[in-house]
Amino acid sequence: YKSMWLSLEKKGYWKGEIWDKRKNGEIYPQILSISKNKNDTNQEHFYMSVFTDITKLKSEDKRVYYNANYDSLTKIPNRLYFSKQLDNILKEAKEKGSQVALFFMDIEKFKEINDGYGHNIGDKMLITVAKRLLNTIREDDIVARIGGDEFVLIAKDIKDIKNVQKLAFKLQEKIKQPMEIEHQIFNISLSIGVSIYPKHALSADELLKNADIAMYEVKKQTKDAFKIYDSVMSSKIATKISMQNDVKKALGKNEFVMYYQPVIDLKNNSVAGAEALVRWNHPSGRVLEPNDFLEFVVFGETGKEFGCMVLSQILRDLTRLNKILSNDKLVISINISKDQLLNSAFCLDFIGVFKNYGIKPSQIELEIIEAEILQNGDVIKDNMEKLSSMGFSVAFDNFGTGYSSLEYLRSIKVDKLKIDKVFTKNMMQDIKDLNIVKSIVDIAKLFDLKVQAEGIETKEQYQKLKD
Repeated sequence: YKSMWLSLEKKGYWKGEIWDKRKNGEIYPQILSISKNKNDTNQEHFYMSVFTDITKLKSEDKRVYYNANYDSLTKIPNRLYFSKQLDNILKEAKEKGSQVALFFMDIEKFKEINDGYGHNIGDKMLITVAKRLLNTIREDDIVARIGGDEFVLIAKDIKDIKNVQKLAFKLQEKIKQPMEIEHQIFNISLSIGVSIYPKHALSADELLKNADIAMYEVKKQTKDAFKIYDSVMSSKIATKISMQNDVKKALGKNEFVMYYQPVIDLKNNSVAGAEALVRWNHPSGRVLEPNDFLEFVVFGETGKEFGCMVLSQILRDLTRLNKILSNDKLVISINISKDQLLNSAFCLDFIGVFKNYGIKPSQIELEIIEAEILQNGDVIKDNMEKLSSMGFSVAFDNFGTGYSSLEYLRSIKVDKLKIDKVFTKNMMQDIKDLNIVKSIVDIAKLFDLKVQAEGIETKEQYQKLKD
């Protein structure tokens, strides 16, 4: 008001926003224009004012601000608000000489739950997670949702690493509590990556990137845990990106080749088929096995291209074998990854490649690691059942090394159990391994399944297995 009167006295005019009161006592905002005028007759000053009620405009401003800065689902800050706040907090930390911890959090198995139970369940889960995070943090800390199931937390004035570890543990314990949604109980967990200002980064972008890298390390190794960023992680990421680019180039240059490991029928000692094994004729002169490069075949376009390349090459080779041997009974086993089976379009892509060749589905056996079905549930199960109904046979690979779930043998269409070579390798020396092999054979008989053993390299192993 002092400013308003000063302007009226000096300039004879003032315009601005003020709060006024209606006759009923309600306070409301208005834009007010006042001009100072002089009555020529009486030589007196008077003031003329024009105002506009901007209650609706203010309300709209609030709505626009809220929509721009807050997540519509969880009602917590979004990526835009988070980015602005992180910049301001880092400036403040620089002036004070304090530390800031940035937590990058991802909900484990969320995609499977969202796909398997529907988006309504997934949305309610995200809302519950947001509430639990808010109830765990300090008043000055900021939690935001920056992507699908990705949350971030800015923790100010961190004293030492113990504070970070304690907070990460509290967050995980809070999220691990059973979650009831629409009369169903869910048990979920967080993978958390942490980076600290100024130790790990000086800019907001770098801090976020390093926290993301630390979280990626958690998901790659242990899951349901937390890691604090280390510079070694960045060098691993750089190696990964380089290898991913090399894989793309190798696909263009046809550097991947198929090797076939024979499968022997013990009843008549004949070759019943083969397992297809992809190898990389690397420009360095080395032949790389899948363990050296498969993790760099990223899910997405490169992963799809790689999968189609492998299948096409196998089908071409099988077409030649059928002609040479005049035998269309050979069965070729193909390893199918978890990422492929989690892709809802995988079956269509698979059939799209397959229909270009005159191969019977009965000549293709799809191998999947049993533990991956248990970890990823209904989506994989549905895809496997679709392919099985088309005539493709299904084998559980590495049986005995994971959960060995009898429930899945009952509920999913599987044709064969494969005994992992870790058991057959030492079964002549270790009675425990031998008993495990016997048990898997017995389970296969109980469920009327075929059984196959990997890694048989001696006559003694061969005879014992035959017995």
